Amino acid sequence: MAWLMATSEVQKVRENSFSTHLLRSLKNRLNVLRQLKAVQMALYLDSRFNYRGSKIFTAEEKDKIQQYIVDTWERICQLGKTPASTSRESSESTDDFDQYLTQMFGESVDLGCETGFLQQLKSLDLEPRQKHNYNVWDYWLRRKTTHPEIYAVAMVVLSTPSNQVSV
Repeated sequence: MAWLMATSEVQKVRENSFSTHLLRSLKNRLNVLRQLKAVQMALYLDSRFNYRGSKIFTAEEKDKIQQYIVDTWERICQLGKTPASTSRESSESTDDFDQYLTQMFGESVDLGCETGFLQQLKSLDLEPRQKHNYNVWDYWLRRKTTHPEIYAVAMVVLSTPSNQVSV
């Protein structure tokens, strides 16, 4: 967002002889940044860019980005005990009412990590658009208990440096 705000400010300064070249450089760099998987995932998890009706990504791009996020989630799962594995264990052991419903109506309820995770991930496309000064970090902190798996991925993705300059 800061990059876009800077681009907008440079675009307003038309009388400066450097503004045209600087604006072109800013836009070219933005196109390069948008090709990075980490930036794509961050934009997907940010309701200022990815919201109901947004055209920032095509359907094919969204599928790829969702797969990047699922892959990141699987890597997080491999690191140890995750929120999904603990919540799944507790929900599977509580009672057998789901089994009763399955016997009565057919089809089992899939409590798998990836299915619920993917559904939550796809539902991010339905979020309303937020203003440019919306705090995405706080948004994900508030969703820590309601969407623990996506929260875990969001904390990794949003912690990724937004540039390619090595410290």
